[in-house]
Amino acid sequence: GLGASETGDSTKATFETRAKMFTRDGHLEVGVMREPIRDSFRSYSGVITPLTQSDGSTRSVLVGRAMDTFGYIAGSNLINEANRYKLNWSVGGGGVQGTNIENNGYYRAFFAVTKDLDDVDFSWLSVGPYLAVQSYQRDENRFNGPYGGYFSPKSDVGVGMMTNLMTREGSNSLYKLRAQMGYVSRGLYYGNDSGISIEGVGEAAWLISPNVILGAALALRTSPGYNEVIARVGVKVPFESRSKLESSDLTAFRTY
Repeated sequence: GLGASETGDSTKATFETRAKMFTRDGHLEVGVMREPIRDSFRSYSGVITPLTQSDGSTRSVLVGRAMDTFGYIAGSNLINEANRYKLNWSVGGGGVQGTNIENNGYYRAFFAVTKDLDDVDFSWLSVGPYLAVQSYQRDENRFNGPYGGYFSPKSDVGVGMMTNLMTREGSNSLYKLRAQMGYVSRGLYYGNDSGISIEGVGEAAWLISPNVILGAALALRTSPGYNEVIARVGVKVPFESRSKLESSDLTAFRTY
């Protein structure tokens, strides 16, 4: 993908490239992307704010308009065929650049061991424990001075349970859900914070006509120091007439 995003009073180029390879016991995916930070209006559009200079005087500057450039590699591998256990993982990193804010590099890693469950109502259904680790150079999740106002904990470690499910392919509607609940410990600009973290990402697709697919996605997250709600809707027009939906028809949403 290649596009542009109107952030503040300027236009930023965006791009996305992904490659995915399926194997007998799983898959491997790599990707590189550049997209605007949408965690807050300030980080997306920027705001005029007073900035204190070295001589003590102040001047008005535009801060924010943050863009995220990152790469990742992710996979899913069968580790016990008899009991249907899988290792799901992703590692990657990148950096956030913006107007009058410092570059903010980060890395992320996620590991989960899930067990596939048999259920006639789902294409797949799995559950298991996870471990998530990430770290930014600075926590800029604040809204004063030269800060972008986006999620960027200096340290972030979480453990818990997760579930993944998707309804049966081959019908006129398709639904997918990833849900996590666990305990997280974070290093933020005001100190350490820890507690329960709940996150859910749902995707849906409906076949409106043989050449029109309506898609929607919703993400919810509540955790120490950060809460988030994101919604996305879109329309896809297949080149060929369709009579049923497949997993690729779902709205791509926070793959990494």
